[in-house]
Amino acid sequence: MTPVQANQISPRLTLYSQPSGQGDSVAFHGNLGVADTDKILNRAQSLRFFSSRIGAMRVVFSEPGFQGKFRICRGSVSSGVNLNDLIAGQRARSIISTNDSLTQADVREISRTGKLPDGYRMI
Repeated sequence: MTPVQANQISPRLTLYSQPSGQGDSVAFHGNLGVADTDKILNRAQSLRFFSSRIGAMRVVFSEPGFQGKFRICRGSVSSGVNLNDLIAGQRARSIISTNDSLTQADVREISRTGKLPDGYRMI
């Protein structure tokens, strides 16, 4: 039997050029990290997130390259979230979108090394 290659469609992270999920958008699928939101849509302003898995999460960082302060956002759906409102008044400059359940220790290691876990795409 020939193995079938399937593209992962969940989670889906959509970044928008305007606040509240408005304006131009670009969607990304699968486990991934966006290293610098300023380079997406000439400074992405908001996001929407969807996953079919209950344990899905986003991790947002205050600096590019998964550096600075971070916040772990758990849950399978978020709509029209403004990037300026996610980290205690600081703008989210990099994001990890995943179906995996990353621990705080995992996130600290990503922040320390700038490397995503195996199998993740870097945007």
